[in-house]
Amino acid sequence: GISTGISLALLGIIVGQFDNFLIGKLVSERELGYYDRAYRLANWTNVLFTAVLGRIGFLTMAKVKEDAARLQHTVRLSIWGVLMMGIPMALVLCFAASEIVAVLYGPNYAVSAHFLRVLAITNFMWTLISVGFWLSVSLGHQSINFRFSVIQAIILVIVATPLTILYGSTGTLTGVVIAMSVALILYSRYTLRTVSLSLNETFLRTGFSA
Repeated sequence: GISTGISLALLGIIVGQFDNFLIGKLVSERELGYYDRAYRLANWTNVLFTAVLGRIGFLTMAKVKEDAARLQHTVRLSIWGVLMMGIPMALVLCFAASEIVAVLYGPNYAVSAHFLRVLAITNFMWTLISVGFWLSVSLGHQSINFRFSVIQAIILVIVATPLTILYGSTGTLTGVVIAMSVALILYSRYTLRTVSLSLNETFLRTGFSA
């Protein structure tokens, strides 16, 4: 549990908060306020799927980890749930960002819509990452999470920091996208190899298999 706890701490403290630190310190506190509002809205997909589906999936994967066929099906269903419900939610947040911000926060927070469009995508990416995260925990592969979390944190620090200095909050968002994309690639490769799933089977036939 120690390595898993450290991984979660890295994700929560560095990966989850470093973008706020950069914008607050290197851009402006006002910009941070807009960014924070957007992050809270974009986090809806994370709360619904990572907190609910992720934990249910983890318990199921832990119970069937000795049965390769059932484990594979559990992972497939977890991905199916994220794709079928997460994509529409992310698209709504992305394309209706201006309207959502205007209704919930008013016209004074219109700038938040720009952040929301990007953060809706990165938070959706995290819901997919969480499937691999909890799979590794259920199988006792804690070193995977630790290594991937460190890689993600390092990328965020060394990429987002200079980009923020050069381009402000836009640079921060770019750094977040890059770090999250790398994490998604790493966890996707781990997940597919661990349960012997192909990209075609996972992303094109998942809904029919379920």
